Amino acid sequence: MITTLFSLSILMSTTFCSNSILWRTQFNSSRSLINSKTPTHCLLTNTYLRTSSETFYVGLDNVQFLDVCSDVRDKWSFQLKNRDNKSGEFSCDQVFQRGYVFTLDSFRVDILVSLFVALRSSKESSKTVVFMPSVRKDWATDLFLDDDSWWMHFLKIIVEPYKILPFDTRLAAMQKTMCFKQLVSEVPKVNFTRDLVHGFVALVKQYLHINQTSHSDSNLVIISSNVPVSLVQEARIVTPVQLMDVQKMTFEDQVNLIQNAVIFVGSELDLNIALFLPPKSIFLRIVSQTSKNSSLSDLLRKRGPNIEWRLEENKSQEFGEVLTKIQRHCKID
Repeated sequence: MITTLFSLSILMSTTFCSNSILWRTQFNSSRSLINSKTPTHCLLTNTYLRTSSETFYVGLDNVQFLDVCSDVRDKWSFQLKNRDNKSGEFSCDQVFQRGYVFTLDSFRVDILVSLFVALRSSKESSKTVVFMPSVRKDWATDLFLDDDSWWMHFLKIIVEPYKILPFDTRLAAMQKTMCFKQLVSEVPKVNFTRDLVHGFVALVKQYLHINQTSHSDSNLVIISSNVPVSLVQEARIVTPVQLMDVQKMTFEDQVNLIQNAVIFVGSELDLNIALFLPPKSIFLRIVSQTSKNSSLSDLLRKRGPNIEWRLEENKSQEFGEVLTKIQRHCKID
């Protein structure tokens, strides 16, 4: 946490402004990245989904897993199969070896990077695995119809060539019974490394046809529209800035724009975008007093220079001084 200009200067001279290299990574299947000490996932076996009723049906052998993974019941509807009743018999229209189910609030980049590693460590056929994003129990959503949304971009990149079947009205209209030998609601936690992060970022940029650009302006500052207006005004006093209006730009447009940034100023809402900064660009992150460290923060530190500015009352005027010091100490080729 950066609380004074003095400590900021020391950190920049010892850490953030050292010459760095662009790591090249070949993604091989590697289980060494997966943290085996962490509970990997909530897994149900021999599970059935009737799309017409928007309900999963499980056997008694899965009750203990539903109790352990209590939040699963809050996200999707579950019922026990009745073996003594003919209505409890299921005929499978589609059979999958494994199904991954996610809610929209799980769509953080760190979770998706973990999913990426898990898939690269798996030898399962693309025809036997399906990925099913959802908005908890609400199937009446059109969120997954927007191909320009950042979460759909990520899913397509990560799970290709596996199938994606979102929980929405299209799936309900299928009137099918889908059977899963394994149903997974989480993914293994992974140990983030610089090579892993830079390789993942390179893969996403390649998919989006975004090339690393040179910094034509060695002092270019890009500020997200999620940043408080008072800080934007202070920044403009000391340096030219370019405002990134996130409400009017697609995920791809935002990633493309920040390739030119020497300093990118963003809020907690911009963490998913900040990961795709060039390795030597600086992410100046505006955080609130209540913000907590997370695996996403760890991921961003592996990406490259990451400085936190904690909001305090009547301290907006210091923000311009911070930008000036960063620009003075850090010149990016």
